Amino acid sequence: MSALDRIRISHRLALLSLIPAVALLCLLLAGILQKWNESTEVVMLERLTRFAVVTSEFVHESQKERGATGVYMGSGGARYRTELDAQRQLAHVVSPRAGGRG
Repeated sequence: MSALDRIRISHRLALLSLIPAVALLCLLLAGILQKWNESTEVVMLERLTRFAVVTSEFVHESQKERGATGVYMGSGGARYRTELDAQRQLAHVVSPRAGGRG
């Protein structure tokens, strides 16, 4: 007499139904894990997008400061002093180290 012959039919049916239940549970867990990973990627993408915007603003303001510095230096310090100071302040405000805007 084998081990299966000693098990009641109701228990055999329960064991047989356990196999698809475990398979379904594995599929559900895989789906949940996939959604979790997608959610994590979206959060990371949002952070990177914000960083790109702040960095772009900083580069733009730095280039404007570079232009103002060129005019100031080209004039021997006679022109653009107040504009250069204002532009330096603005470049500092949008600096990624200063926290940027937003």
